[in-house]
Amino acid sequence: MADNSSKEKKGGMPCEIHLHNAPNCGCNINIYYAGQLVQGDCYEMHYAAPAPAAEQAARTAPVPAEAVPATAPAPASAPGRRKALFAKDGAPYVEDLDVRRREGRRLKDFLRAHHLSERRLTTQIDDVLNAYIAEFVHRWQACRLVAERVPSAALFRFLTEEVGLATDVGLSTFTGKIYKTVISVEVDVRLRQAVAEAFRA
Repeated sequence: MADNSSKEKKGGMPCEIHLHNAPNCGCNINIYYAGQLVQGDCYEMHYAAPAPAAEQAARTAPVPAEAVPATAPAPASAPGRRKALFAKDGAPYVEDLDVRRREGRRLKDFLRAHHLSERRLTTQIDDVLNAYIAEFVHRWQACRLVAERVPSAALFRFLTEEVGLATDVGLSTFTGKIYKTVISVEVDVRLRQAVAEAFRA
């Protein structure tokens, strides 16, 4: 019968714990405190019969790679939220698609009728296309279709994606100069009247 002993301090006094493998009940625990036996109990312990060698080998065998469930790919980071040009119900990030399509058709028809649909976006102050775009923006603002401070990136995407205008400038250049060269362009009376007719249709 094996004897496994350990020693530790309790309240500054030595304490010895003797564990004996008992053949009938499992494990006999004797605790000696200050040289005296203070506890000696026999605890019945139940052990499962050892598994056969083949079963033990199966448990410890490496798991095949194909049996390991694949880790789900990390979700792609969501793109940054884009401000809407024609915000729906005042929600700045929700585009009113019906209004967007309607105004896109209105502007495309107008540019086609005035032989401007083949012109390209620029940031030149004296560009006639910018003057018409500016007047359309002013009309949309008067009708409360767009915000008082138009989101420039949203306007650029609308002009290039919905209206289909080609461009000689990138998004960053356009958005950096839009208020100086597009929105703030002085529109003459005849041009303003022409755009007004488009909104009566």
